[in-house]
This record gives sequence, C-alpha cells and structure tokens, in this order.
Amino acid sequence: MNEENNYNPAIHTFATDKIQAKLVNLMFSIEDAKKALKRGIYGGITKQEQELILRNEQREKEIYEYILDALDQYADVELQLARDGYVWPPKIPALLKEIKNLLTDEGLNKHQKLVDKITIAIEQLNIAD
Repeated sequence: MNEENNYNPAIHTFATDKIQAKLVNLMFSIEDAKKALKRGIYGGITKQEQELILRNEQREKEIYEYILDALDQYADVELQLARDGYVWPPKIPALLKEIKNLLTDEGLNKHQKLVDKITIAIEQLNIAD
C-alpha cells in the first residue's frame, strides 16, 4: 500500500496472485520435506536439519496465508467503502480544508466548534494547512 493508501484492484490482483503462487511452491516444498523425513533420505543434511526445513516451510506458509487473508480483508473493506460512495485521500483532506476555509472566511464564531473538529481531523490525517 502506498503513502496515500489508495486501493488499486490491479495491484491487489497481482499481489494475491504472487502470494498464491508462493503458497503453491511452499506446499510442494512441505510435501518434499515430509517425504524426505519419511524415507530417511535427507540429501546431505541431518535429520534435524531436514526437520528444521520442514518447520520453517510450514511457518512461512502460515505467514503467507496470513498476508493473503489481510490483503483480502483490506480489499473487501475498500470495495465496500467505494460502493457506499466513500472516497479516501487525496479527496477527503482537500474537502476538509475547503470546508474549514469557508467556515473561517465567514468570520462567524458560531462555527468554531466545527472548525476545531475539522482542524483535528486534518492533523490526524497528517496534512499541513
């Protein structure tokens, strides 16, 4: 995800495809490591080293599955927000700044609480006035 957190479906698809390919390779590696342990043929390494390889491959698979799930959850949220009509940077901060400027240009203190809330929101988005 880039600095602006813009969701890009093409990048998401590419990323998930790469992760799924890695998962397939890990599944083959795990099966190969299990077969080597079962047969007792370790290819020049010790049984303990082969067991370590198996555990590391299984752990790496768990990590990639976690990343894939997180990406899919993020995509689901982003797509739902887009369907609901919500947008995210750079449009929202620009809109907040415009509203703040309109409210403060009027010079009316009756909007000060709203201006203060907008100021806080802009600061939380790390956007300079």
